[in-house]
Amino acid sequence: MVAATLERVFVGAGARAGVGPRRVGLLATTGALRARVFHSRAVRWPALELISPLDLMDGDALQEALVMTPIYGPLHEGRRGGGGLKSGVRGEVVAAPLREAARRLIDAGATALICGCTEIPLVLKGEAFAGAALVDPLAVAAELALAIACGEAPLPA
Repeated sequence: MVAATLERVFVGAGARAGVGPRRVGLLATTGALRARVFHSRAVRWPALELISPLDLMDGDALQEALVMTPIYGPLHEGRRGGGGLKSGVRGEVVAAPLREAARRLIDAGATALICGCTEIPLVLKGEAFAGAALVDPLAVAAELALAIACGEAPLPA
């Protein structure tokens, strides 16, 4: 799913712009970012640079406020008590900070945005981000599975 998403971002955006994107924003949990889930696969595309809120000025604070809190809810004495997307919360209280994270990544040069957490597209789907494509890895995986089932794409290696 990760490799297919990165390929979609790189090849798809490259077809539109004439070259592959140089910077791609990644909205994902701190654990996924620190584990380098997407970064480790991105080496196949050397011109691809993944950036997240962690890479911006005051990155840890931005990541917490704009991504982790909307996904998991706020921290209370080092623990999360719910109140985010994973608890079923929807609406502006979770969408606004994620939108702000996306805007900051675009301001930092991102030409596409990957939703590296399955819940993020639930609140950002259909949003326009200054021409930057919003990519849902789960949708990419579903489309690839359908193409494989229909004989239109080979099984990934």
